[in-house]
Amino acid sequence: QIFNRQWEEALATLQHLHELRPKNAFILQLLEQVCLELKDWASLEILLPIFRKRCVFSSEEINQIELKVYSKLLLACVTNNTIENKWKELPRHLKKHPLLVAVYAEYLLTNNKDEEAEAVLKMILRKVLDKRLLELYAMLPSVNPIRKIARVEKWYKANPENANLLLCLGRICKQQKLWG
Repeated sequence: QIFNRQWEEALATLQHLHELRPKNAFILQLLEQVCLELKDWASLEILLPIFRKRCVFSSEEINQIELKVYSKLLLACVTNNTIENKWKELPRHLKKHPLLVAVYAEYLLTNNKDEEAEAVLKMILRKVLDKRLLELYAMLPSVNPIRKIARVEKWYKANPENANLLLCLGRICKQQKLWG
């Protein structure tokens, strides 16, 4: 069924086999493959703890699957405005991942929740100076732009080789028309 790309039939067969043999690693690997093909992120979310428990994949592979699943779930939640609920349900360690933070912060920015977006971005940028997060931080409208500039300058002093911080500073200064 997989060879013939009959994904729905393969999923039904694998789910039945999984009920019969829940510890079988090969069945779990095939389930992962079929769910990815079907873009069945909800099923993969349910399978993630089983993958970890049964050591079906290496920890790095599981982390990559987990990241892909939750980024797709967050993006799907943007369209039906349930992303805030999904964000609250995310495992704690994933709320610190730049890719997922960027998805959530973009949602907050487009929905005029600037203060929440700034809080989320500041929290992660203290630890990880990700290029995309710095771009989002520079786009944030700010009530106190001087404090925002001072914060980025502080990060720059600790990381003078980071060109993305300079670009972020430049964008904030341009936004505030600070040409000096």
